[in-house]
Parts: sequence; C-alpha cells; structure tokens
Amino acid sequence: MPTPIIDINSGESPINEEGFLSEHLESYRQRIREKHQPHYALAFEINKLCQSVKFQMHVHSKDGQEVLGAALFIKLLADVQAAVLLLERGLSSQARSLLRVAIEALIILGKLSKSYEFVEALIRLGEQQRLKLVRAIQRNPSPDLDSIRSEISEDLIHDIEQIVGDIPNESLEQWARELGLLQFYDIGYRLFSNDVHSKPRALEHYLEVSGDGEYAVINWGPQLSNDLEAEFLEAARILTVALSFVNAVFKLNIETRITEFTNKILALNASDE
Repeated sequence: MPTPIIDINSGESPINEEGFLSEHLESYRQRIREKHQPHYALAFEINKLCQSVKFQMHVHSKDGQEVLGAALFIKLLADVQAAVLLLERGLSSQARSLLRVAIEALIILGKLSKSYEFVEALIRLGEQQRLKLVRAIQRNPSPDLDSIRSEISEDLIHDIEQIVGDIPNESLEQWARELGLLQFYDIGYRLFSNDVHSKPRALEHYLEVSGDGEYAVINWGPQLSNDLEAEFLEAARILTVALSFVNAVFKLNIETRITEFTNKILALNASDE
C-alpha cells in the first residue's frame, strides 16, 4: 500500500500566491489584533513609553555604561517591535525567536545597568566572539573567503587575544540568576529555543494529524487559531523590565509608570489563568 501524500493546506487564501509578503495580509492582522486585544493593547501602550524614553536619554559619549546601555535598549526595543509585527501577522514561531533575542539583550542590559565594570567585560566578550570568527575563517578553505583571509594576520589575532585576556567563564543563566530574571531565562529563553533551533516541538503547529494518527496536512498560513496571549504578554514584560534598567542608568523618573505597567501585566496574567 503506497504511503499517503500529505496535503499542503492551500484553501482559498488570498495570500497563496505571495505568502506573507502579500498585501492581503492586513485582514489577518486585524483579526489577530482583535482576538488578542487586551494583550496587544498593553504591549502597544508600553511600547509608546519606550519610544518616548528613547528620545529622553542623554547619552554622554565618554560614558561606556550610557553608550552601550542606550544602544542595547534601542536594539531590544526594535527586537520586541519586530516580534509584535510578526505576531500580528500570524508568524508566531518567528516572533518567539525574536523574543528570545530580546530576552538575551534584556539580561545583558540588566548586568550593564547594575555595574559600570561590566562595560569592560562586555567589550571583551565581543572581542572573544570576534576571535572565534577570525579563527574560523582562517580554518575554512572556501575560496569565497580568500579575500577576507588575506587580511587576517598573526598580529591582528595577537591584538585581539590581548584585549580578550582571561575572561571569567560566566553564562547568561548565571547573569539572569544574579538579576532575579530566572523566570525570563527558564521559561521564555529556554522555551523559545525550540523555535530558534527548529526543534520538533516548534514544527507541531505546522502539522495536522488525521483521525488514524497519520500526518495529513501541513499548515503554512497565518496561525489564526493559536492563542498568542503569552507571547504578547512576554513582549510587555520584556519592555517593562528594560525600562527599569534604563531608568537606573539615566534617572528618567519613570518609576510610577513602570509600577503601573507591572501591575497591569500581573492583572492581565491573573485573568488568563
């Protein structure tokens, strides 16, 4: 008996031809916003404060904590905004990948806000990653890298090694524990790793099983049936905690707003249970 062919679900969708690049995606976007209105609205409200804060930061060019803190906050904000754009278009797996990126930025921002000395450690960690990349290029025989490889000298490697020095072997998990952010690490960061690394669990929502337990349909379109409350709420949490870290560095006097948003998140989370 031949193996059944799995159906790639097409239906009568107006986005079949252009996929997620279609202009017709706007109608799906409105449906997802309406379905998750309280959660979307809260994330959007916090986002507006983040946008305001972005322009209130007075960044002194000689202050490494302020320079890197501002850059990290702006990157984190863009990561979360990109995740929300994906969520409201039904690309939940891709959105979770970006939320994981934002959680990593949040933990690093937290360390930076607590310790000026972390500025040097962060720079050295960046050079450590650069050193790994340079050595990987050196070892890779691909002719596509010939022009880059020719620029890599032993002096360059030595200079990078001098900057890196002897870096303590610390992990993102350890930093999260020190900051009291293990909830972000153990739940959001670990859970969303399935989507980043394309683990089987991340593929489940693409697959539909028939009555006899066989995979029958592969769903590819906007995920309208999924509940995305947790993802929108995670976006709100990330932004709120990021605001507290930025406030600590730049003294923006937004403690009342942060408390207000924290309470709204708690109330909305309680109503979901």
